[in-house]
Amino acid sequence: MKYVAACEEVLAAANACLEAANPAVAARRQVAECQNGPQGPGTPIAIRNFTRMAEEKEEEFAPLYAGFEESRGRAREVAAQLLAAKGQDDAERVLMLNFEEGVLDNVATAKAILRAAYGPTPARFIQGVKETNELLEDFGPEAGNIYTPAPLTERTCPWCAETIKAAAVLCRFCGRDVEPLSNAGQPS
Repeated sequence: MKYVAACEEVLAAANACLEAANPAVAARRQVAECQNGPQGPGTPIAIRNFTRMAEEKEEEFAPLYAGFEESRGRAREVAAQLLAAKGQDDAERVLMLNFEEGVLDNVATAKAILRAAYGPTPARFIQGVKETNELLEDFGPEAGNIYTPAPLTERTCPWCAETIKAAAVLCRFCGRDVEPLSNAGQPS
């Protein structure tokens, strides 16, 4: 199934990013500890070496992150196509009947990765991993394995840039009419 393959691609891209992000973040932490440690500043050589290591890993991370975001986009598109063709219940049944538990676990992990907010720096990527782990704890069996966008609860007014409810048709700050969003408040 195309969706399972897309999820596996997302997981592979996430793991590749993680392999560069972890040492980059650790090296930046070492730089900060060397500069502001309890025993005073570290040696300039240590600071320079940790900085160089962090910069190398950050440089390695950038194209990996671009590939990761591309794989997430493709997986979201495949999920939308699958749901449009089969509907949520039928698509979930096809997954459950045709794939082993380990594959379904990977698909559920990919679903959480697709929902989480990741950023283009190693530190923001690690925050996205933490958010993914929290989402995995929140997903129960009734949540299914196929990605659907999270319902919008807030958005920015196009006129005054204030934060308003997603379902709003009138901005409470500037009083102007705003277009209601089609998926505002819908369950995922």
